[in-house]
Amino acid sequence: MQNPPDPGDDLKCPGCATADFKALGTEGFTVRKLAAALFGFPAGIAFIKAEQKNTRDRAIVYKCSKCGKKWKAFPARADGGACSESSCTIHFIRERGIAGGLTDQFVYLNGSKIGPVKNGEHISFTTAKKRGFVFVTDYTGRAFDTCYFNVPAGGQIELKFKRRFL
Repeated sequence: MQNPPDPGDDLKCPGCATADFKALGTEGFTVRKLAAALFGFPAGIAFIKAEQKNTRDRAIVYKCSKCGKKWKAFPARADGGACSESSCTIHFIRERGIAGGLTDQFVYLNGSKIGPVKNGEHISFTTAKKRGFVFVTDYTGRAFDTCYFNVPAGGQIELKFKRRFL
């Protein structure tokens, strides 16, 4: 993988220039996932506590759905790209579930970490960008699913999530 590029206005694959991609997770998620598998629950708890304290954005690893190229990029600038006249409110709802129910999951908007959401709870946030994507990671930083949306100016979007977007 190459060094993270400047995200510019729109995030696109550096191989084929398409905007059809999936977030795989935060940089280093494979190492954290392996450590959690090898050292079990204590390592998982340590990762959760470290991630809750982490306020800086990590580079995000993406994979192009068209050409299969993997690359990393830092979060898109909040002031870059096409913006609406008024902001849109996004209501993210994490449906209650048994799998992973004891741990927080972390919500990202356009690659920027919004915050943790517990099992059965919700989080609301706003954006002025016309196009965007939301993904969710576990405590190791592995992404589950990516949801793309077009922002209606001044509108509201409700996203339901249970290990994938519903």
